[in-house]
Amino acid sequence: MTIQTDSVRAWLIGTPDVELTVKRAGDLSLDQGRAPHVQGTLTIARPTLATLTALDPRLGARVRVTKAITTATGTASRSFDLGIRSRALSQRSAVVVLELASDEALLDDWAPLALDASCVAKAGSLRQVVNYVLGKVIPGAALAASPALDAQMTMLDVDNLVANPSVEVDTSGWATWSAGSVSSARLVAATPEGAAFYRCTFNAAQSAVGYGIYAAGIPARPGTSYTSSIWVRSSKAQTVRCGIEFISSTSTAVGSAVGPSVAVPADVWVRIACADALAPAGTATITTTVYGDAGAVAWANFDRLDADGLRVGPTASEPLVWKPGVSGLEFLSTLVQKAGYRLVCDESRTWTLRDATYTAPGSVTVAYGVNLIEGDDTLSRDDETWMDAAICRYRWTGAGGASMEAIDAYSLTGSYTSAQTIDISAPYPGPGRAMYAVQRAQGRGREVTATRITDLTANAEQPIEITLDGAPIQTGVAQSVRFDLARDEITVTARTVDTPIGAIDRLAGTIDALPGTIDAL
Repeated sequence: MTIQTDSVRAWLIGTPDVELTVKRAGDLSLDQGRAPHVQGTLTIARPTLATLTALDPRLGARVRVTKAITTATGTASRSFDLGIRSRALSQRSAVVVLELASDEALLDDWAPLALDASCVAKAGSLRQVVNYVLGKVIPGAALAASPALDAQMTMLDVDNLVANPSVEVDTSGWATWSAGSVSSARLVAATPEGAAFYRCTFNAAQSAVGYGIYAAGIPARPGTSYTSSIWVRSSKAQTVRCGIEFISSTSTAVGSAVGPSVAVPADVWVRIACADALAPAGTATITTTVYGDAGAVAWANFDRLDADGLRVGPTASEPLVWKPGVSGLEFLSTLVQKAGYRLVCDESRTWTLRDATYTAPGSVTVAYGVNLIEGDDTLSRDDETWMDAAICRYRWTGAGGASMEAIDAYSLTGSYTSAQTIDISAPYPGPGRAMYAVQRAQGRGREVTATRITDLTANAEQPIEITLDGAPIQTGVAQSVRFDLARDEITVTARTVDTPIGAIDRLAGTIDALPGTIDAL
């Protein structure tokens, strides 16, 4: 029988480090589905006044916790470098309880005070975007070289329903209400969404009814919501709105919607929108319009008209614009998850991007009669982590204060049985996050929790094999690992699948290295 003993030590990180007297209480856990990835509590004896003052989480205090295991063959240890999130001093028991977390918590603490568009120029590389934000919030922080995952930040995978939105060749599909001259041309300096625009001049006599520029004959269907967004510029300061007219097959108006009024300064490009206009019964086509005052030269560019969930915000790169009040973690999570990745900081302050195929080095084995202390095996359809379809609903404030919404939906098969809705307060970056959520959910719904003697190499996202009394061998990937600082124990939680004893998944090595043919196995 192997006998092992464990010990826990901790230091306040500084110059120099100050050792803390650990009381045997608390835990440290790693969880693949959580940010911060590492969290825990530590109870220490009340230190000197100077040390107690330095343990202030508002000062960015950090501790290093080291757990060591000693056996007949030697001593192994593992250290956790974590930030202090809170400290509570008990006057009665003279102990201090520290709440600890990895650096995702720092990323969630910080938000810009002004709009930051620096990431727009980095759209070609998700890694560059992540490194910019990490360096902004935590000087010197950056992604590790491996895994070397990256992605191009293509924000909008949707098609503009306006066939000739920026008059690249001619004025086909465009017209005006009210009298005036009409022409198309190219601007010497590029417009926000391209070099071309539609230009018209109206008579001052039309001031009673204003002017209108429109694109007509766009196919539409009843019961669908439409969002139109338009770049406008005027030769004088005025109030401008954009609208959507619903037209029947007999050219009769059957409904309309108008977006909020927007004050447009002279000679400034402004994007305006009309959001969530529901096409009534009888709708066959759409006319999208611009309304304003008369007596001015006006330019317009119908940059987007989208149906249902295919909505856009003020610019095609809006998800890459870091807005005031949006934390670094919130800003990055939308972009990272669209690409099908996760952003993780471990106990050594190493940042990585991880995809669905990522597994941590090593493996965890828990076996009844060997190292198992206790275990539970739960099957549930009501578990929120299991689904075979997802609807990601994005909501944000668009141009001119318009409320915008986008839907990203995905199902594993056409006959899905459990769909979950995920609400996201962020500009729509294009599809991808719903598929990522559904694919990650597969294999879940069966949860095994097992406690065994401590293995310091155990990690979330390691391959795991669990053998319980009266249940098939369970294999999967560890979702979380909790180190009990008061006992020589770890508790592992995993989503698993039944794996028969002779299953090919349990063979050592790779299938290519096996002798003979697969038919002979």
